[in-house]
This record gives sequence, C-alpha cells and structure tokens, in this order.
Amino acid sequence: LYLIMPDRFANGNPSNDVVPEMLETKVDRNDPFARHGGDLAGIENNLDYLSNLGVTAIWLNPIQENDMKEGSYHGYAITDYYQVDRRLGSNEEFCKLVEQAHSKGMKVVMDMIFNHCGSENYLFKDMPSKDWFNFKGNYTQTSYKTASVQDIHASDYERKIAVDGWFTESMPDLNQRNRHVRPLFDTKAVSW
Repeated sequence: LYLIMPDRFANGNPSNDVVPEMLETKVDRNDPFARHGGDLAGIENNLDYLSNLGVTAIWLNPIQENDMKEGSYHGYAITDYYQVDRRLGSNEEFCKLVEQAHSKGMKVVMDMIFNHCGSENYLFKDMPSKDWFNFKGNYTQTSYKTASVQDIHASDYERKIAVDGWFTESMPDLNQRNRHVRPLFDTKAVSW
C-alpha cells in the first residue's frame, strides 16, 4: 500500500494548477502550506514507476473538491463530496486512473472523510439543522487525545473535546449523533 498526497506527488497537467474560479490560486513549490500542482495525471503517468516498486495498491488522500482560501492542499477540508477537485483533474480522469491502475494489477483506495468538512462546504454555510455540526457558535479545537474516549479515568470533558472538537478552525466537526448525518454520507460514499 503506497500512500499518495496527490498535490505533492507529480504534476502531470500544469494547465490545471490554477483554476481562477476557485478560492486558492497560489501554486508555490517552495511554500509548504501552498499547493504544489500535483494531480491525477501525474499519478497516472507514474503507475509504471509504482508497479516497478512492487506497489499493489495506492491510497489517495482525499481528491474531492477542497475550495478553501488556503492550506487545503492535503484534501481534508472537503467542500463538494461529489466532484474531484479541478486542480487535481476531473471525475472522468479519476475513473481513467483507476482503470489504468487496475490494468497494472493495482488497487486504488480512496480516503473518505465523513467526520468533518471544509468551512466553505454548503452544509456548514447553510446548516440543515442547528445540531448538524459540533458547534455552539465558537470554535473548539480537539485535544487529539483519542485514547481518552476509552479511558475509564478520563473526565467527561476530555472525552467530549476529543470527540467533538475540530481539527482546525477551517474543518468543522460533523455531529455523528445527528440521525440525518450518517445516511447523507452513506449516499456520498456509495456515489464513488
């Protein structure tokens, strides 16, 4: 299993590096927080290289649209769960990449993010209900201490902040206790 962050792997199509309609248009390979221009075409162009390494499966960081103002090169601040980010390619290009990988005996694993999204996502900008997100009007960051969830000695606060806190201010945490959240994301997963 070979993990690939598409924006960082290889730039196979420089014409999609900047999409003027999107919020972030900076491409700077010297800035670790900016986009670097890697894309699906770059991955497809390197399938033989990966095959020669003995890779039998590639795991892609999220490829769905991340139309954020900055710092979403990693793919985890999704704004459209149904579309490949145009700076990475298109849905059709993703299908072609999968076909080409399969023809070389490689599987493709998609990283699907259903516990949070980007703050520019329509679900956050126009919440279907007040309890759609773990959000009471102000941002609360997670402690990243997931072990506290199962620790019988952890305080209720430690458990709550680990589960309900956000990764960053730009990635609102979805409220998995809302009975409408999971079915929506089941549908999004099946669409791929």
